[in-house]
Amino acid sequence: MSSASSAPTTTPNNHFTYVFIPANDSLPIKALTGDKSGGLSDDILSKEAKRYFYENSDKGARAAALDGATPEQRKMLADQLREEVKGSQSPYAAQMAGLDDDALINIMRTTHTSATCEITALTVPTPLNNHRAVSMYTADDARTQNLPYNRRATELLLACGHSINTAEASPSTAAIGAAPPGGICGDAFVGRCHDDEVKDVWERVDFTVEEADPRAEWCDVARKQGGGGGG
Repeated sequence: MSSASSAPTTTPNNHFTYVFIPANDSLPIKALTGDKSGGLSDDILSKEAKRYFYENSDKGARAAALDGATPEQRKMLADQLREEVKGSQSPYAAQMAGLDDDALINIMRTTHTSATCEITALTVPTPLNNHRAVSMYTADDARTQNLPYNRRATELLLACGHSINTAEASPSTAAIGAAPPGGICGDAFVGRCHDDEVKDVWERVDFTVEEADPRAEWCDVARKQGGGGGG
């Protein structure tokens, strides 16, 4: 990871602060810093989150196993994926269960050999929040890995006006950036950007440890009409 601290930081102009929220409540929320010069196309926070979740998953081992699998093993892996999605809350579980072995193997090859993560929009940019978007980055396979519930990240999600009902979303209504059903599982990163399409601005700005508190003022703004949260 980038440099870390649990104390307030003064960030240089070309760097920004973001936070890491461990699922383990006994561990502190940490402030991390990153270089903002990559902009949207080469965002260091997104890259760091993807790298972290890849390295802390079994994706590398599963990719190696897939590359060396016999036809019999490939069928077994396809059946295993069917069982995984059957027990998950993914809105696409029913569709994936109906795919043939080759299609499932291709999906496994894509998802298990690349660094990815799930991005949840805590707020979208609006005039009321000064065009500040706050996003949460988590493992996209958190539930299939049975990662632990993250109380602090979930409380922050709720404080922004989002619902975490456990009903499974329909593939036709599932929204990109929507809150995961049941709340956040596993470790989480949270960062902020200034995003104003009219002025053609996208820049990382600070999100501090103090702002990871559900009682923070920006959460109150997020819950207002036009505040950018889930309310």
